[in-house]
Amino acid sequence: MTRCEYIVQLQQRLSGLSEAEIADALAYCNEYFDEAGEENEQQAINDLGTPAKFAAQLRADAVLKSQDSKDAQACADKQNKHSLKNLWMLILGVCALPIALPLGAALILLIFSMMLVVFCVIFALFIAIVGFLAAGGVSFASGIYNFSQAPGNSLIALGLGCASIGLSLLGILLTIYLSRKGIPELTRMVSRLYQRFRRKETME
Repeated sequence: MTRCEYIVQLQQRLSGLSEAEIADALAYCNEYFDEAGEENEQQAINDLGTPAKFAAQLRADAVLKSQDSKDAQACADKQNKHSLKNLWMLILGVCALPIALPLGAALILLIFSMMLVVFCVIFALFIAIVGFLAAGGVSFASGIYNFSQAPGNSLIALGLGCASIGLSLLGILLTIYLSRKGIPELTRMVSRLYQRFRRKETME
């Protein structure tokens, strides 16, 4: 791969970032190649990593920069809308870091385990909500339908129906809360991991 091919592939893989971020990344690469010299072009490519890996690190860095933005509220609103996208960018960034294979594999397993826990909790809440709504609806309808024949049992059924519907509403609120807080918090945890290993790589 030549320098020109590397720059073209990198630019393609950075699509979606702002023009300023792309320009900065390309300027850094060109400067790196210039300092290395034409005779060390291949070594410079090896140092930078493949365009895919380097682009993944740049995208992860862009997410970190957006998290450090001074406009905290606007940044928080934007990140809540793109938390899954940001999380995926950070995961790809961690994968792109030149860390030892066993440690890298352990990190990826840890990240996906945390993701699995969050999504399993949300899915379990969703199933519980559907179950409580169904049970509450049936119990409530049964209480109304049989009220004239068995008022006592019907009142119990109505109470159980209201309780089930109330629990389902609480479940909905909890699911919304976890979706809004759990995924962004997971994104922040992954970003801290990425920052730690990125800093270590820079020091080395």
